[in-house]
Amino acid sequence: MNYTQLRAFHAVATTGGFTRAADFLNVTQPAVTRQIKALEEDYGIALFHRRGHHLELTESGQNLYTVSQRIFGLIKEAGDIVSGESELRGGSLRVGADSPFYIMEILAAFKEQYPSMALTVSMDNANELFRALGNFEIDVAIVTAVDLTAEFFGVAFTRLDLVLLVPDGHPWCRRKSISLDMLKGQPIILRETTSTTRQLFMQALEDVGVTATVVMELRNQVAVREAVAAGLGLAPELVGGMRRDERLHRISIANAPVICHEYIACRKDRYSLHKVQAFFDTVKALAPVLAERQIVWPNAIDARP
Repeated sequence: MNYTQLRAFHAVATTGGFTRAADFLNVTQPAVTRQIKALEEDYGIALFHRRGHHLELTESGQNLYTVSQRIFGLIKEAGDIVSGESELRGGSLRVGADSPFYIMEILAAFKEQYPSMALTVSMDNANELFRALGNFEIDVAIVTAVDLTAEFFGVAFTRLDLVLLVPDGHPWCRRKSISLDMLKGQPIILRETTSTTRQLFMQALEDVGVTATVVMELRNQVAVREAVAAGLGLAPELVGGMRRDERLHRISIANAPVICHEYIACRKDRYSLHKVQAFFDTVKALAPVLAERQIVWPNAIDARP
């Protein structure tokens, strides 16, 4: 039995006649008749009792119709799912983020525009997010990076400068900037080894020949901030998204020429998805709002794949 035969049978059983089935399928009536005849001959069964122009399902026909209803019901359901997601009336979007601050406002704006889309959010460091994007585990990410590899497409929506966090009351609180050599022997608190902030900071120290005295490693920047506020050490931070904290002071690092951006990113081969494009558009549209709240938002770097 092939799909064309089953479709013809289902149409006849549903409409109650060959002519009506042909109109429903937008084919000729002889074409429907041939499909039903072939199906009955292939299996040596009768699917319909023919009484003049009136058709009745045989027992075999009724059993097959019960199955075909389930099959074509599932096909319609599948069509509804993909068309709903294509038109952003349903489906889901898997989002990754390396900070809770930018992403929450973006998610709120996206959800307001597309309330029927289900959102799943994964919080992790940049390396893990790029791995997840590459493995199709998430659809799109708000992620910190110096640049993107050829596998990904992204729009940089803010520049992030590397600064040093010190606790209130620290001797350096009133300084506008420090140099990296001043960090020699200072207690340093860092993120995990895969953290972009850590990697950039350690590379900057290595470039000037300074070895960091690491006293603590923590999983996320919120925990790092709390540790610095408690006076446990100093820590690097990429400015952007994090709110001001009266317990902390940010000091510029004069000789740390780090150029880093917060990107909205996806796999290049996933950008054509309507839901991914819609998320990119949401981020771009939100730019003026975030600018009003004194979050730096330079002109987006946009080069469509």
